[in-house]
Amino acid sequence: MERMKDGTYEAKPIDYILTETKDGTPQVAVMFKTTEEKPQVITWYGILNGGKAQDFAIKALLTMGLRGNDLAPLANGKDSNLLDLDNVVQIVVESHEYEGKTQQRVSWVNRVPGFRKPVNPQVATKVASLRGAVAALRQETGIKDPGPSFASFNGAGSVGGPPTSGGTLGF
Repeated sequence: MERMKDGTYEAKPIDYILTETKDGTPQVAVMFKTTEEKPQVITWYGILNGGKAQDFAIKALLTMGLRGNDLAPLANGKDSNLLDLDNVVQIVVESHEYEGKTQQRVSWVNRVPGFRKPVNPQVATKVASLRGAVAALRQETGIKDPGPSFASFNGAGSVGGPPTSGGTLGF
């Protein structure tokens, strides 16, 4: 398999697990698949032993769409449903020397730049009064409401939080 080139890629998490390093330090491993025409796969490791490395790991997990605050269910991998596998993130791949060999690793997990940032709550309050106008134009045009989106479950709407027991969303 050809080694990934250093660079920035858009990718989605495709698998994850809570594990530990050789010395017993807790870590989470997340396998990413890039969204490019010829997808590539690479795994990111986040250390969970306190300090800045842990802060970076938790911020990365939040960026990946972490549901809830308890990391222990990550031990169940994808069955835990803790990470949003549809969430596109930006990964930074860099070369590093390890035991005399050059290896590629994911150094950073970031939000994709653009409009995927959280909305300022004051802006949302300002447009809340437009519900009636939207409903009237929806009726006038005959365009049906498709129902809640995943964004609604991430706090962008008023639907509430995602199911915490792995159940279905009911639609």
